[in-house]
Amino acid sequence: MSPWESPASPREPVGEVGVEVVPQALVTGFARRRLAVLDRPTWGMTGAVHRADGSLVGGSQRVWSGENPTVPVACDPPQTTGSGPVPPERLAGRWVYAGHWTRHFGHFLVETLPTLWPDPDSPEICGPQGEGPAGIVAHRSFRGAIGDSPGGTARLPRWQRDLLGLAGYGDLPVHVVRGDDLRVDELVVPTRPAVFRAFAHPEAVRLWQRIGAAAEDTSTRPTHARLFWSRTGFDEELRKQGDGRTTAAWDHHLDQAFAAAGFAIVRPETLPVAEQVRLARGAEVMAGSSGSALHHAALARPGCRVIEIGDSRNPSAPQTSQVVLDAALGRLTAFVPHEDATRLAEVLGRL
Repeated sequence: MSPWESPASPREPVGEVGVEVVPQALVTGFARRRLAVLDRPTWGMTGAVHRADGSLVGGSQRVWSGENPTVPVACDPPQTTGSGPVPPERLAGRWVYAGHWTRHFGHFLVETLPTLWPDPDSPEICGPQGEGPAGIVAHRSFRGAIGDSPGGTARLPRWQRDLLGLAGYGDLPVHVVRGDDLRVDELVVPTRPAVFRAFAHPEAVRLWQRIGAAAEDTSTRPTHARLFWSRTGFDEELRKQGDGRTTAAWDHHLDQAFAAAGFAIVRPETLPVAEQVRLARGAEVMAGSSGSALHHAALARPGCRVIEIGDSRNPSAPQTSQVVLDAALGRLTAFVPHEDATRLAEVLGRL
């Protein structure tokens, strides 16, 4: 019996994906607040794009699948005049909105970057004169402490700058909106094409494949047909912080088993992100534990098969976010439960 199956997305894509150019856009500041819900603590968040007349651009809101009730849901008013304590800062020129800017690799790859799905050379992005955007505007991440640090131009880590470059958005400055409102002369607002743990529209797939193809073009070095994303080193550091998802013995067993099956053992945290993408692009079979590293599957060529190894968070079933990616790209997948050496040997023996 074949170990491979074609996963189905948890939900069918809903809504239409498009681009709206908003003159004199008001980007309201980010805030979190408790909602009036009786049966559980529920948080709401505000911070979205509004038109010059104050009406809400619905496509600018972050939509959540509802699987995690601790994550704040968007509750922006349908009409606003701005509620900041000071007159909003103004950005001149044409900018592109990118949703919520996270510094977590997995969320950045599957949530933030897909919002930049329009071709950077398209008329919607470049404008009628073809001059191109002045930069990117995004709200701060919906996670983490609010703090009192001001918004403004973000200092991006190298891996984010590299991914932006592969997506075609190069060295554009990224202006992060925190607590204060912002006016933008002209803001291009693409609809968010992916909802975490729910579905991904074809526009998200095109963005991921654009990134993969760009990395493929940067090198002629050979890649590995079988690729295993090892978490041995990363989990070791997590365990020192009391946050490991597996045991050291299981991590080492995975490394040894996949090496014996002809897989290249890759520790992604030791490589530049462009090299990680290039390796993903060359894989015919990609394997790894549930989580961010395996999200590289979104960047691989069509036809790449995926082996997911469960961990303590997802011991007996694939991670929902991984299912969304694999379903959107039409991947054949196999799942190995957490610390199930028998099932691992069975899957590897049928390759």
